[in-house]
Amino acid sequence: MKITEEVIYPFFSARYFQRGRAYKKHVLDIDIEQTGKTYTLKGVVQGSQSEPYHTKITIVNGMQVFIRGKCSCPVEHNCKHVVATLLVAIENDLFTTGAKKKIFRAKIDDWFKQLSDHSSSTETKRSSNTELFFMLEIDKKVTLHLKTHRLLKNGGYGVTYNFDLNKMRNGYSTPAYITDTDAEIIGFFQILQGQDHYYYKPYVKLSGTFGVTLLEKAIKSGKSFHMDDLKQPLAMGAERAFNLQWQKNSSNLQQLLFKAEGSSAQLLKLDQFIYFDRENHLVGSAKGIDFDASMVETILNTPALNRDDALYVTKKLLMEFPQLNIPLPAQEMVHVLDTADIAFHITLQKNKHHNQLLFQVSYDANFIDISFENQRETLHERDGTFIQIVRDLQAEKEAIDILEAYGFSLVDGSQVKKLLYGMDPNLYDHQEVIQQWHLFLKEGVELLREADWIIHEADTFEMDFIEVETMQAHVEENSHWFDLSFSLNIYGKSYNSVPIIAELLKTYSRVEDLPDKLYLSVENNQFAIVPKESVIPIIETLFELFDTDTDGFTLQSYDAPLIEKFKNAGMDFSGSTALHELSKKLASFEGIEKATLPKGLNAALREYQHDGFSWLQFLREYRFGAILADDMGLGKTVQALAHLLKEREEGRFNVPTLIVAPTSLMSNWRREVEKFTPELSVLILQGSNRKQHFDKIDEYDLVLTTYPLIVRDFDVLEKHHFYYLILDEAQYIKNHRSKSAQHLRAIKSDHRLCLTGTPMENHLGELWGLFDFLMPNFLFQEKFFRDNFRTPIEQEQNNQKRTLLNDRIRPFLLRRTKNEVATELPPKTEMIRSVPLGKKQAELYESIRIAMDKQVRDAIKDKGLARSQIMILDALLKLRQVCCDPRLVKLEHAKEVKESAKFEMLFELLIELLGEGRKILLFSQFTTMLTLIEARLKKEKILYTKLTGSTRKREEAIEKFTSGEVPLFLISLKAGGVGLNLTQADTVIHYDPWWNPAAENQATDRAYRIGQDKPVFVYKLIAEHTVEERIVALQQRKQALADSVYENKDSAIGLSQNDLQDLFKPLEKNKD
Repeated sequence: MKITEEVIYPFFSARYFQRGRAYKKHVLDIDIEQTGKTYTLKGVVQGSQSEPYHTKITIVNGMQVFIRGKCSCPVEHNCKHVVATLLVAIENDLFTTGAKKKIFRAKIDDWFKQLSDHSSSTETKRSSNTELFFMLEIDKKVTLHLKTHRLLKNGGYGVTYNFDLNKMRNGYSTPAYITDTDAEIIGFFQILQGQDHYYYKPYVKLSGTFGVTLLEKAIKSGKSFHMDDLKQPLAMGAERAFNLQWQKNSSNLQQLLFKAEGSSAQLLKLDQFIYFDRENHLVGSAKGIDFDASMVETILNTPALNRDDALYVTKKLLMEFPQLNIPLPAQEMVHVLDTADIAFHITLQKNKHHNQLLFQVSYDANFIDISFENQRETLHERDGTFIQIVRDLQAEKEAIDILEAYGFSLVDGSQVKKLLYGMDPNLYDHQEVIQQWHLFLKEGVELLREADWIIHEADTFEMDFIEVETMQAHVEENSHWFDLSFSLNIYGKSYNSVPIIAELLKTYSRVEDLPDKLYLSVENNQFAIVPKESVIPIIETLFELFDTDTDGFTLQSYDAPLIEKFKNAGMDFSGSTALHELSKKLASFEGIEKATLPKGLNAALREYQHDGFSWLQFLREYRFGAILADDMGLGKTVQALAHLLKEREEGRFNVPTLIVAPTSLMSNWRREVEKFTPELSVLILQGSNRKQHFDKIDEYDLVLTTYPLIVRDFDVLEKHHFYYLILDEAQYIKNHRSKSAQHLRAIKSDHRLCLTGTPMENHLGELWGLFDFLMPNFLFQEKFFRDNFRTPIEQEQNNQKRTLLNDRIRPFLLRRTKNEVATELPPKTEMIRSVPLGKKQAELYESIRIAMDKQVRDAIKDKGLARSQIMILDALLKLRQVCCDPRLVKLEHAKEVKESAKFEMLFELLIELLGEGRKILLFSQFTTMLTLIEARLKKEKILYTKLTGSTRKREEAIEKFTSGEVPLFLISLKAGGVGLNLTQADTVIHYDPWWNPAAENQATDRAYRIGQDKPVFVYKLIAEHTVEERIVALQQRKQALADSVYENKDSAIGLSQNDLQDLFKPLEKNKD
């Protein structure tokens, strides 16, 4: 097959191929060798670096053409240099001849020809007897002329002519006598006149950088002359120093001139300063001229002065223009004072709004203008002479540095003789301003007096500072609330401190930014100095929870724990003690008395259960809501029932209690009531016949119903008033906007209680929803809670906010873990079993990932992240299904994949575990997955039972496992994740990870709960390098968020924008 551009094109990217075309001219050499049908092409290509790149290309020309190119450039493989080498080889027909061949000799021959032409041209120019030279004319401007003359046989010069610059254009050839240097100088002439100029003059006035360069080149050519002397050429001289001086001219008048020491050289002004020494025929650079070009021109035009004019100019230069560095024409009229004593003066004063400091400097009692532009200060005496004070600028600057070190800065309105300093509020916050004033008045003034500074204090100036150790708090008790106020006592007078601290918070947004000492303005120019520790409890608690625009605070009973903070800060309390007593009880169990258990309770409560019962009794006494959030399996139900039975025996329980639970737990609640509190009558509102019992609700102690039925039966239930409204698995109302949550809030009751092992599963908004049901406004309005707690804690990892929230909810949320209280439980071992996807399954995963990734990104681009949730969840669902088993995916090309790595690993694990006699709970969130597993179990003849949402005979399915009839229980996560007691199991397998770690933990705790006497092993099956691994990582972060709130732990939490990108990451290639 013939090697052509069309043949090689597919082996390169379009970008490199296009660049390769442009690089053909950079190919320096090519060698080609042929062995059978294989060509080896070696090329040298000049790239962007100084050293050329080397290419090596292998071409196999068989039934199909194969091309592989290597290059020493950074790309290394099939780059633009490889393309250029191939294209040049094709153009030179190297593949047709098949022989080793070299090209480019023509370039070398051409190079020799250019050398020859250049040599001939040079000889021609040298043979000419006409010469171009340059003539310098100096007047007010500097002009350079182009001239020509003939070289005579006697060595002299003939007649001088102007050089016709126009012969270098309009088709004329360059005269033979024009050298390369001449041509370069002529080029500068053209540039200075304008290259598109219609007619060129044989001279140019020099100016700017080009003018300086042109003059230097012309002089260095050795053919430049001054127009008055054409015998000796000009040369470049050494740099000379010039200074400005007054000199009398021939008319005995003083003239201001720039002079070089011991020389009559004339200063010329182009873009830079140069001189012309007429006597020595030299031109060179001038230095020592501290003026710009326009200033020099003005100075050179200074009029000549007689005696009176000299006195006038001297006075003007001294008094009005001292900044001009110009010598005085009448220096004898000035008396220089260089040994005067310096003194610094400060006046403390106050304008309409601010305290300020007036700074002045004097020398021998003569006050001067404080300007650092001039080292000499001139004062006009009456006899017409002048006193010039030599200032100590270093001492003056050091004095100002001292003031600035104390925080002072120059303010607007300062005069030259009186510098006005103040604490600049733009540079410091208000606290720092007052603190700096305090430091200056307390220490600085005395130190400056010791340094002989003269300090004055104006009558208008007044600042008073008082150290205050503690604040006073006062509590007034009303019928339903408490009024709390704070005050400062200064000189026997009391000041309300709340508005003062509120003003302070306008400057500081974070407590940690406060200085150690706070300066609180109590009256005009009177400040109380208070330790930060005394104020932090007020700011940290009250001002972050209440309106700052107030003189005091109204507290509810559930705000009582705040009082302990104020006590701990050393505040003195007066007024009602009821809130303080309640605060001590809520602070810990130590303040709650052990309540007597009800006589009719058929259960021996454990110590921690008795504590929980006493806690519920205490909160009921003060009409507080509560969240009993003990770990799954620690007996939340029996604690609640004991509490209700006690209420019944004490005669407080006179109307029914409504208990709402998931449908799957109705039977469990009935059994627990019959077992532990048989004295309490139970009505279960469930099933189609429930309506016939509506008129009997008031006849029962306990009424049980489900979350879905709350919506359907709301019209009936809202007509009743219940003693307790109890929510079991209260996380069901985590979405406070759901109909169930809204209807439950509207049902009337004396008390409310939430039972849940997971009060927060995903974010803090769920915790807010539970407390808003229990005690509305306890965690404030939703927006306030989101802005001040949820966002700072979840996204900013704000530990201060987390601690504040933890302290607030602690008295009303009781959570004990198995590790804390059920120490007799056997160990629980969790293991992750991961497996890589097989080739076809991995290809299916990648194809779906790529397709869904693009769809999700397009959706987010069009609708935004919030409105793309359904699309995102659908995409992630498909990826998770591929990981479980391709048969779950409802796509045509998924049907072609018959393998499932996790499915096979599961059965290997099951056979091993069942062989060891294990009793296994197998959870999956996909009921279809359980159906696939069920089919394989039947094929393997493995006994099992199954529970899903569609199971009709739940009790029968459970009984098969608990009785030991079957060793394996298949359970869907939603149907059996809560409410079941399956301590017969010793092994739990999670076939697929769920987003919510709490849901998985609840499922595991069907086996790992009180009553379990065997070690429990938990297996989590994960597909390697897939979305499942990312889900596990998210689980850990959600668990960290929950732990940080329950247990007051530090934790890096919060979901970021990168999570979505991480979930859709491509599969990693197996390293083996």
